[in-house]
Amino acid sequence: MPRYEITVLTRVLQTPQVESFLINTSEYLLNKDGFILKFENLGEAELFNYVLKDKKFYSRGHWLLFDVVAPIKLFKNFHSYVRKDPFVLKINTVYLGGFGPHVFNKNLSCSDTSWTEETLRESFRPKF
Repeated sequence: MPRYEITVLTRVLQTPQVESFLINTSEYLLNKDGFILKFENLGEAELFNYVLKDKKFYSRGHWLLFDVVAPIKLFKNFHSYVRKDPFVLKINTVYLGGFGPHVFNKNLSCSDTSWTEETLRESFRPKF
């Protein structure tokens, strides 16, 4: 299955609201055969541009990041499901590639590769 990074911008929320949003979104992903590899709460930040939602302008937002392995068919309805939430201002999904079991390989550390190996083109790098 391919790997995706989902970035969600919500309006500034209190902790219970963040928890309920995370629970609802996570349940949806897991019920549709997705795996959440990592979740990051990137915190609250000032937005570069105002975001208009429900006739209100927002200048601050709360950023959430999901690292997900999921089938392609999941995203057919996922964006519309998340946008129905009154807290969500924007959502973006980025395809990170990868099919198969190598997506789950998290054992690679910085000490396994050297600077010279990292600077080589991908076709010349050693395979692990």
